[in-house]
Amino acid sequence: MKQGKAIGQWLGLLMLLGAVASSAAWAQATKIEFWMPGQEPTIRSTMEGVIKKYEAQHPNVRINYTQVPWEEWFTKLTAAIAGNLTPDISGLGYGQFGMLVGKDLFAEIPLEAADRQDIEAWALNAGSYRGKLYAFLLPETRPFAYRKDFFVEAGLDPNKPPKNWDELREYALKLVKRRGGKVIRAGVDIPYLGWVEQVYLTFYAAKKENANLWEEGGKPAFFDQEGIDTLQYLVDLRLKHDVVLPSDQQSIMGTAFESGAAAMGFPKSQGLPMLLASRPGQIGFALPPKETYSKTLTLGTFLAVYKNAKNKKEALEFQRFINSKEAMWEIYKGILFLPTRKSLQERFITDQDYNRILAECLKNSVSYAVNPRFGEARKTINDELGEAFYGRKSPKDALKAAYDKLLELSQR
Repeated sequence: MKQGKAIGQWLGLLMLLGAVASSAAWAQATKIEFWMPGQEPTIRSTMEGVIKKYEAQHPNVRINYTQVPWEEWFTKLTAAIAGNLTPDISGLGYGQFGMLVGKDLFAEIPLEAADRQDIEAWALNAGSYRGKLYAFLLPETRPFAYRKDFFVEAGLDPNKPPKNWDELREYALKLVKRRGGKVIRAGVDIPYLGWVEQVYLTFYAAKKENANLWEEGGKPAFFDQEGIDTLQYLVDLRLKHDVVLPSDQQSIMGTAFESGAAAMGFPKSQGLPMLLASRPGQIGFALPPKETYSKTLTLGTFLAVYKNAKNKKEALEFQRFINSKEAMWEIYKGILFLPTRKSLQERFITDQDYNRILAECLKNSVSYAVNPRFGEARKTINDELGEAFYGRKSPKDALKAAYDKLLELSQR
């Protein structure tokens, strides 16, 4: 009994010494503050898994992970920037990165040649400013999607989505449903209430090569004949052909296509598994209908290290790990941010039936250039283009008004 008691005491002592050693190791470890926006539990569980693997490979580093819901994110980060209390590394919304990158807040990423060759050029360009790379993009894209069951109901071939704008309009006229003279199911989802600049950019880029809403820095770049023709086409779908849901039926909680109130649309790639689960066998995917080109809007979350990070070197190493093949695949599987490494494309394409389309969408991406006044610029475009959808201004006048306001904004 005495021997057993002694063994127990030794075991207790060993556990105590282990705890003390662990506590000492934690105290001596380099600590990195990592903030990530988003309320989804999949983001937390996936990022915590990535962190665990990184810490196992770097026993002298500890990552303190904080996840903040989007509705609180902008206030929290703005206050941190104002008080010089930013984390070492954080995620950033697409527009937020554009507003902040010109303020010299972020550390330049020292990217090796092998990584530069393996990462898609468009993804590197998205995280760059004035030729220097400041952030890695975790992207999501907006493929063209359609309801196969609605196609069959309308006498359309469910395996032949519209290839161009003329066909899109023809299909929409066959797919729309009305009751009492009012659209109750849109032929195509054109969310002109609050998000019109996104669908406008998708269509504008199909009309004009290298199209963008503004140049890097914010100078507007959309008031030309291609821009006018694009808006005229979209407004005609609403006012002339009446195949778009009216504003009182458009929801800020989700798109009409995702809710089943539109036959065709541009859903977020991150929502596709849930969408497919709710409509098994009924969703088809394709590249967006082309006019001259076929382009897909691609957004996402940027990961950047702050220039004043206490442990900048270690934070940059962790940032690079997140962008490694191993972590990128884990983030894709857990959060559905799409991989941007060329060496993962074959594996990605074979992982899901629709990933071949998503891969093509990523290769033909269009998005926003850096704009230090992104929020104001986006709101201005939405407000003015909305006037055209309500019939209060012609497409040309609406675009001109938006252009003039953005030009003034860019010169402040």
